[in-house]
Amino acid sequence: MNIQNIDVDEDTAKRIEQIVCLRVKDAVQGSATRDAQLAELDLQLEGRLLGNGKQRWKGSCTLNDPMSRQAHLQLLAMVTQAQRKSPWTTVQSSDPNNVDNAAVMETWLTRKGNQYELTTNVFYDIAYIALRDMACPLYVGWSERIRTTYPKKYHLVDDNNDLLEDFVPIKGHERDPQEVYKEVEGEPEDIVEKSGCELRACDLSDFYVYPSDSQSVKHAVATAERMLLTENQLWDGIDDYGWDEEAVENLVKMGPTHAMDSGGSLFEIRNSYDGTNSGADGVPNDGFYECFLTFTRTPHRIGSELLDIPDKLKQRDIMCMVCFNRDIVFQMTESPYDERPYIMYHMLKRPNRLLG
Repeated sequence: MNIQNIDVDEDTAKRIEQIVCLRVKDAVQGSATRDAQLAELDLQLEGRLLGNGKQRWKGSCTLNDPMSRQAHLQLLAMVTQAQRKSPWTTVQSSDPNNVDNAAVMETWLTRKGNQYELTTNVFYDIAYIALRDMACPLYVGWSERIRTTYPKKYHLVDDNNDLLEDFVPIKGHERDPQEVYKEVEGEPEDIVEKSGCELRACDLSDFYVYPSDSQSVKHAVATAERMLLTENQLWDGIDDYGWDEEAVENLVKMGPTHAMDSGGSLFEIRNSYDGTNSGADGVPNDGFYECFLTFTRTPHRIGSELLDIPDKLKQRDIMCMVCFNRDIVFQMTESPYDERPYIMYHMLKRPNRLLG
């Protein structure tokens, strides 16, 4: 199995995998109380808190005051209204001779903002989550989706309708109208289906740092973002993201870590209140695989034992895809980013506190 694209030997790679799994596991367990508090905030916002104490009569219930929802909607409307005021991007030139260039840059930034739906979707998601929780992590990365195609080609035939041996198949528009061709399948070609920035507002309950009391994303040893993946997403990730095929196969063989309707995570609790379910009760193999996109500093040692790490990795992050419930790392490569691709947004920023 060769899941790593970093310059270390196989034994060192396995040790690094173990450390990464432990870091993610400790980060999640260390934030268990925080996650419980976030679940209570979500229930309070939705008005789904159960009444306590003796009821006035049998079968009675307590209607929760919608004050939290009202305050949240009012603040959300105010924030999003301010975000959508035009122009939301302005560029001023400090040099009078570069005014035209500044205008071109301002137009370009505005178009890019519309392309990535900053004012309509991304900013709204940030505001909603940051008003509900204590903060909102925004993932700012780059994605490129490559698809393998099998284009149709045309092969010249002779008088007996047999393919000519020395002829190289051509595309449709290259055909000679005076000749006879037979349609054949061409060589596979990789084409870039989509390429650009990837912006994703994360629920705070799905974002972790290690140690769990780290005061900033930059200074944390590691960050981890929970992703509930289906089996199809795991298989697709082999081509889309370069995940290791053997490791993915081993993960799928072990089965999902979460049933579709297990009712444990905040995601599943919200589904139950929304009245939705997977409809997969009769398909035991279907479910979610709880994985974590992890950026972590390369481990240097285990206890007092130093690992043989190349100098170029000692002050850089590695990017991993981890399923610590199965002790499987199915991607481990040098981070493509110079900095951690997460920005924390707060409605009330407290100095030296990650969560605001």
